Amino acid sequence: MLSDMVKNLLPNSFIRLVRKLKIFTLQFKEKNISIADFWSQHHVDAPSDGFSRVEDSFSHLNWRNRQYPGHTDLMPVNNANGLVVVDFGCGPGNDIIGFGTSSKPKKLIGLDISSVALELSKKRAKLHNIDVDFRLLNEDSAEIPLEDKSVDLIHCAGVLHHSPNPEAILNEFLRILKPNGSARIMVYNRNSIW
Repeated sequence: MLSDMVKNLLPNSFIRLVRKLKIFTLQFKEKNISIADFWSQHHVDAPSDGFSRVEDSFSHLNWRNRQYPGHTDLMPVNNANGLVVVDFGCGPGNDIIGFGTSSKPKKLIGLDISSVALELSKKRAKLHNIDVDFRLLNEDSAEIPLEDKSVDLIHCAGVLHHSPNPEAILNEFLRILKPNGSARIMVYNRNSIW
């Protein structure tokens, strides 16, 4: 259940979407498909061996941003100076690279359930000389391994609707956010080509 505090922050249409997504992910689980294994085998739009050149990494980031018109305006990565930033569901590191090269976060944390995606993101961050605290999440738990009220900004792009318990994750977002913190969450529109 969504906490009353979270419910008060979200529009009713988003709450209905979260409920529908929970049903979808339960069906995924009933087929005995591990979500972590799925995303490790189908990591998002990155070479399976990662990037070996900074130019290729930037080219890919620019290509990805062009696939989502308005993404960089609605989910900016260039205004996180001095902030503790969490990229929830960081995948192969597109937005990690964006934050690390377009801003100067106080701390950058990449979280994902896929060990393969985390390794790709670690390799990519190293290529760009970006210091990132990467952590593997447990797909069976919504718990985020961070202290209460320790994060200024949560960035969650195209991830929440794939999680088995989006309601619990939203509650965790609220727990780890500082009182003046914010979360930017993008989920795909039902009519999206994605």
